[in-house]
Amino acid sequence: MKEIDKIVFIYLKNGKILSILSKEKNPYYIPGEKIERTETDEET
Repeated sequence: MKEIDKIVFIYLKNGKILSILSKEKNPYYIPGEKIERTETDEET
């Protein structure tokens, strides 16, 4: 199984978390990004 490193950004305001609902998918998810081989976590 291929391992993929990801990093997420959680924005919390007034006790609520920013999440996204895709038109093609049912569940909500937290925005994230795959880390490129040449990037650090901070750069991503």
